[in-house]
Amino acid sequence: MKLRSTRDSNYLYIDWWLMNHCNYNCSYCPDIIKSGSIDLPNIEHCLKFVDQVNNFAKTLSKACNYYFTGGEVTQWPWLVDLIKHIKTKNSSVCIRTNASMPIAEWETLLDTIDSINLEVHSEHTPISHFMLCLHAAKKKNVNVGITMSMLPDRWQELEDTITKIKKMWPEQHVHRKMLFEDPAINKQPMEYKQEHTIKLKRQHGDLIYVNDQGEEEFTDFQTLILEKKNKFRNQSCQAGIDQLIVDAWGRIKRGHCGQGGLIGKLGIEFTGVQLPVICKADACRNGFDITATKQ
Repeated sequence: MKLRSTRDSNYLYIDWWLMNHCNYNCSYCPDIIKSGSIDLPNIEHCLKFVDQVNNFAKTLSKACNYYFTGGEVTQWPWLVDLIKHIKTKNSSVCIRTNASMPIAEWETLLDTIDSINLEVHSEHTPISHFMLCLHAAKKKNVNVGITMSMLPDRWQELEDTITKIKKMWPEQHVHRKMLFEDPAINKQPMEYKQEHTIKLKRQHGDLIYVNDQGEEEFTDFQTLILEKKNKFRNQSCQAGIDQLIVDAWGRIKRGHCGQGGLIGKLGIEFTGVQLPVICKADACRNGFDITATKQ
């Protein structure tokens, strides 16, 4: 069996959990990603890491692709400074955001990034402001992804928002995000109706699953979870080589799963890893971790 990503292999992908401060307090998000309990990152340490990881990527003959998550990353005062430094390294930047910042500041931010993942949170998102932010991103030709956090008891409300977006931008893909009873651990999805589960599966072709007979199928993280195909124990995983993560404490690891242990820390020397890790986890439960090649 093998699992590989369909993304561009010319990049080293860095998933950077920048902070756990958020201006929303969604019921389905764990406290650890929204409580503000962790000190904000030091900008100088972040700039130094960008230089270090750029040097590591060069040894792999790759450029870097950064994806910033939170918390709400647009609340960090030095975000634009960090992105501008990254852009001097011929690297690309995407951020995940709830699009809650004022429009004037939003438009300035859009000038610095390549792509953006806009998230709708039905408990907090003012749809009128969200649509203004989406329109501004479209005008500036920023590559836009949209994620709907699909609360089962607000499903139709969110479907109505998808319809509104599709009416204005028919080509825009909107991802229906599956939520979990145990967020961050991601073992037990919320109780969805069967017709909802069908819509949660096979939304992307960002992964290729190859079975023991060599048959290939396009799939995605949520589909693998729902079909219980997210188990890779004792298999070789390219996490740390295809990609790596930085968490809100500044720890650098192969993946959010922690397999292979700590491989660096912001503000301290980082040189990268050269060998894959043998997975010892019971299952792969993170949407970024699962994109590392496994065989």
